[in-house]
Amino acid sequence: MVEGMPTVKRVEKVCDGCALGKQHRTPFPQVSSYRAEKGLELVHADLCGHITPKTLGGASYFLLVVDDHSRYMWVEMLKTKDQALDCFKKIKLSAEMESGGKLKALRTYRGGEFTSNPFSIFCSEGGIKHYTTTRYSPQQNGVVECRNQTVVEMARCMLKTMKVPSVFWGEAVCTAVYVLNRSSTKSLNSKTPLEAWHGRKPRVSHLKTFRCVAHVKLVGPGSISPPRSPALKKFKPNPRRQPEKKMGDGTSSSALPDGVNYEAMEIWETIDPCTNVKRSQDRQAMGVLLPSIPKEMWATPGGAQDRQGCVGGGADDASWCRSHEGR
Repeated sequence: MVEGMPTVKRVEKVCDGCALGKQHRTPFPQVSSYRAEKGLELVHADLCGHITPKTLGGASYFLLVVDDHSRYMWVEMLKTKDQALDCFKKIKLSAEMESGGKLKALRTYRGGEFTSNPFSIFCSEGGIKHYTTTRYSPQQNGVVECRNQTVVEMARCMLKTMKVPSVFWGEAVCTAVYVLNRSSTKSLNSKTPLEAWHGRKPRVSHLKTFRCVAHVKLVGPGSISPPRSPALKKFKPNPRRQPEKKMGDGTSSSALPDGVNYEAMEIWETIDPCTNVKRSQDRQAMGVLLPSIPKEMWATPGGAQDRQGCVGGGADDASWCRSHEGR
């Protein structure tokens, strides 16, 4: 092909320059060489986060645990990484109670929440073999890594498709895990993870569309608002039910009433409207609360009883209530 090229004999040795400039990692196997033969023989765990924004409960992480034999999953929400041990203890206890067996081995990545001294002591005292992956090698814990990716993508699709605010990512993640436990997977032959774990076929007739409209039966005084004052019992023309946005399935769902002032609900639960409100911060709180609640629910026609049903029977309290009545 060319002229003047010297004859070069094949040299059986490693070229340092090629090793430095062309070295690649050996491909990871597509299928694991080991598969547990029964539940809790080996479980995989992974912590996902930091996720923003926080959930309404203040969670920024979630812990996902996958059983190697059945591919059944458990999920717990965490506010900080140091809660990983407590959440893992909760999952372990629940799984052992359901299966009747004991956890034998755990595989995680080499994160500080899993290599801390308390976590190591817990595994040592419980007789749990703890396997960790090599640094920068998440493929060694591919079972939970793949399921983690599936859960996150499924939750993101539900939030975006149904136009749900991002703060409800926790409900979406729990719903995704619930549905995936009842869905087929290539790792199992003609079984779902729930059937492989519990030994029975799952029922899915109760599943609804994420964020579908549901109607909840109202009990008690018959009002859609949380106050429990005596004046509320006299207000009858309230609806017996109200439409809500259902954020998941039967086990992990949040009812989201339309037009409910959640701050007002918390303030009302904290302050008793039938007692005198003397502290200035309580007066300010009630000033925010009263305009958001229909007047019929906190004021009953009648002189003294009207003042008593408001914020106390004193003259100052009565005038203060009347100042907010027109707002």
